[in-house]
Amino acid sequence: MSIYNDSDAKELSPDNNFEQFGIFMLPNTDNDQISRYIIESISGILTGSDNLSNSSEHQRLKIQNFQGEGISDSRVWGVYSNFPATNFTPFEVKKAVLVVSNPLTIIQNKIMEVDTQQMQQSEAYEQFLEEQCEMVNKYIDFWQVKNGQPLYVLRIEDVVSNTVDTLRELFSFLLNTD
Repeated sequence: MSIYNDSDAKELSPDNNFEQFGIFMLPNTDNDQISRYIIESISGILTGSDNLSNSSEHQRLKIQNFQGEGISDSRVWGVYSNFPATNFTPFEVKKAVLVVSNPLTIIQNKIMEVDTQQMQQSEAYEQFLEEQCEMVNKYIDFWQVKNGQPLYVLRIEDVVSNTVDTLRELFSFLLNTD
């Protein structure tokens, strides 16, 4: 699978009957491209995000043909967000999909972001690991106790190991089918 989105996903028409859903994940986990590519390729409908900045990540996703980047209104079916881990633009959804992966993978990605000289000190490394574990736990706990909207937990490892069944379950949840 190419990391570039070569699908012909389209905007939804204003009179669509789709229930908009939020796709929530921790920042910098690289799950956004994978899950957006899958949903846009299968559904043919654009996914958006609450990212309205001109950050390098925002620009990179636009270049990779995620044309819904920065759109969170009814033109897109799913809206990606890192809420509550980062600032966000409020948007209303009927359902939530929490994308998670092995916490060790998340921590590994974070380690690659930080200054390696800082990590050479074992105390700083231990503190960093503790902070990252706490952040992952708080994020998952937030969504586990969130009330008011249906929640589907999508594990990236399940998408890789059992693609067809996992995606069937996800789309059944999104489309209210059995």
